[in-house]
Amino acid sequence: VTVVNPGGGSSSAFSFTVSAVATLSITSTAFNPSTATVGTGYSAVQAMAATGGTTPYTWSVSGQPSGMSMNATSGALYGTPTASGTFNITVTVKDSSSPQQTASKVLTLTVSASAPTVTGVSPSPVPKKNGSQTITINGSNFVSGATVTYHDPQGNTYPGHATTFASSSQLTDPAFNNANDGGTWTVT
Repeated sequence: VTVVNPGGGSSSAFSFTVSAVATLSITSTAFNPSTATVGTGYSAVQAMAATGGTTPYTWSVSGQPSGMSMNATSGALYGTPTASGTFNITVTVKDSSSPQQTASKVLTLTVSASAPTVTGVSPSPVPKKNGSQTITINGSNFVSGATVTYHDPQGNTYPGHATTFASSSQLTDPAFNNANDGGTWTVT
């Protein structure tokens, strides 16, 4: 820069640097951890990270499983997912510059279904019968297409019995056959 006064006097040149605001970008490459379980609280071990732009940053997500959110200040994913599957979640960060910069990245979170739990069967007790009878398996975290395995009192295993899905807490087996074998059976 050079300053010129009226009448012709001028300063010597002075140089200075104008620094541009670096482009905002998300440096995180995955959620940590990258897996979650339906019905179990999830809290990221490590928040999202970004470079460039002007801090503070504001974080948001879209496409996440129901029950999950992102901390807008830290960029940490948290919550209790209510659905299983593989989710391609769009993470977005905005900076504080004017004009504001925005960067987005798609990261994957895999949510597994909770393990099923059996709490009982009905009727109880199940009658001895040499032929098919319907029993109801009660518990939690059941999904359509689930199969059951029976273990008879002698320790024999009968895997892969097809069931009819009634709800996440009830399955029915229309073809249970205990071959008139009394005693304590186990279902898994």
